[in-house]
Parts: sequence; C-alpha cells; structure tokens
Amino acid sequence: MDKPALKHGERLERPLVTFMILGYRQEQFIREAIEGAFAQTYSPLEIILSDDCSPDRTFAIMQEMAAAYRGPHQLILNQPPHNLGLSAHLDNAVKLAQGEWLVIAAGDDISLPDRVENHLRLAKKHPQACSTFLAPIILGDTRSNDSVPKIPKRVLRYPETLKSYGGGALGATHAVKRKGWQVFGDLGAGLTCEDWALAFRSSLIGEVVWDDCPGIRYRLHEQSITSQNFGARNYVRQVRVECNALEQFARDLSTAILAGYVSAEAGTADLHWLTEAIKSNRQILACLEASTWRGLFKTSGRLLTSRNFAVGNYRRRVGVVVSALKARRFVAGERVS
Repeated sequence: MDKPALKHGERLERPLVTFMILGYRQEQFIREAIEGAFAQTYSPLEIILSDDCSPDRTFAIMQEMAAAYRGPHQLILNQPPHNLGLSAHLDNAVKLAQGEWLVIAAGDDISLPDRVENHLRLAKKHPQACSTFLAPIILGDTRSNDSVPKIPKRVLRYPETLKSYGGGALGATHAVKRKGWQVFGDLGAGLTCEDWALAFRSSLIGEVVWDDCPGIRYRLHEQSITSQNFGARNYVRQVRVECNALEQFARDLSTAILAGYVSAEAGTADLHWLTEAIKSNRQILACLEASTWRGLFKTSGRLLTSRNFAVGNYRRRVGVVVSALKARRFVAGERVS
C-alpha cells in the first residue's frame, strides 16, 4: 500500500514510525491486536505483521486482515522461513522496518488508539530518549498483577539502569529507536527478556523514559511470557532469564565502551560487576538443577560458602537451597519428578 502524502516539512515534525506486531500461537488473540494497530491515530505509520511460524492460524488471520485493510497506514506481512524465537524474530522484523521509532506489540495485547501518539509525545518532550514506556491496563488473569511492573514517571540513563535490569521495563508497552540496532547489532537468539536488553541499550546511548499514561490493554493468561517466566513456581526460569539478560548487558556495554558512549574507566568497573553477577546466577542454577543428592550437596556447599559478592546475602542463598530441596525428590541417587 502507498504511504500517505505528507505536507512540506511534516516528516521532520512527525517522523515515520513502525508499529510491529510479533505473533506466535496467538490465533485467539491476534485479531484484536491487529485491530488495535489499524486504529492508531498517528501518521505516517507503517505496520509490520510478523508471525514466527505459528502452527495455528495466527499468520492466516494476519493475511486475511491485511487483504481486507483499507486504512491509511502502510502494511508489511512477514513470516521467517522457520521458527526463530522471540529475540531473533524481533531482529528479523526490524530488518524490514523503515521508521525512526519502533513500537513493539505482542500478539495477545491490545494497543490503545493513541498509543503511538503518546510515545512520540514523550520523544518530543525528551529529545535524548531512545526508549519510551507507557503504562498497562490489565486484561485477563488479574491474580497475576504482582508480576506486572508498575510504571512511574521517570527518566533514567546508564549507569542507573545497570543493576535494575534496564529499569524494570515492560516490553509490551515499549517504543525504541531503531538506532539501537545500528549501534549494537542484532539481539540474536535465545534472549527472552528483550525489553531489559533494549532498555539497557537505550540507556547507554540516550535516555529511557517511563510514563504512567496507559498505552495497552495487557493480557495476562497462562501462556503469556510474563506468566511462564515470572510465575511463583518458575524460579529456575527466572534465574535463566536474568542470567541471559546480564550476558547481553555485558556484550552491549563492551560495544558502548569501544564506540565511545561509555568511558573505559567506568565501563570496565561495571563489566566486572556484570561478570560477578553472571557467575552468581550460574551458581544458583547449578544448585537448582542438581540431578542427584551428591550434586545438590556439592552445589549447595559452593553456594553457601561463595565469596562472590553478587550471589546475594545469606538469606537468599539459604532460600535457593530450600527451593532446590522442595522442587525435587531423589531416589537411589537419581532425580524423579
């Protein structure tokens, strides 16, 4: 579809924005997500509908709705040749984007019609912003509200974001400048909390802005990423997510030092902290994933006696060991479920 005509000088005031819906196995929700994209009041806007090779009708619904669309926004349909996983799927879609800003939406949430307008309002107010976050309106399983970050109004830069996982962001409400990929490259495969990584990248090269203005209806359900990774029974998965995010932080901080965005002195000290934090998560994972009594005893001892400052206080260490004991039973030296 053709892009809407712009008046002279309008592109400078209203930059092209790319609205990206990333779907996977969301045939029951994807229609509402796309309707939210089509209803956006901002222009000029390109919309990328991208499906990560779902085994259900997610992509078929995308195709049907794209074919029937008669609105002002430009549409791009995308499906990679094989399933990539969340972070690599995002990288794949970004390669198609032309917008200066990327508004990232999940296939199970519903964006409010003024979502893009509000992201760009924040960007105009904060010229150094490279990430903006809006607030969610909870939709669905409200019992899981505690796992959803509360969004206060604030502006952060590195190094404030280093030890707060990019600032405790909620990726479902995120808009990020495409510049992050130009500076740091692809996220690559295997990263679950791409919002932490993107916010941290933004803090290295600019500002990260949070606002309490609602941007989406955020759907909580058993298959959502929030429920799968941060539910009360998923401690092992939480530690893995944290470890993967910190490893990405270390790679991006190294790039920022080489590119001159961060001083070598400050960056080297923080890289040391990240190295220790990653080691601590690996110690915790070794304990939680021990497959025999002997392995549990060995890894628990290492965890409890570790001098690694980032592994946490003694109370947390004991809690990890107790969690490992509660989560597993051992018979004849082998773990059984």
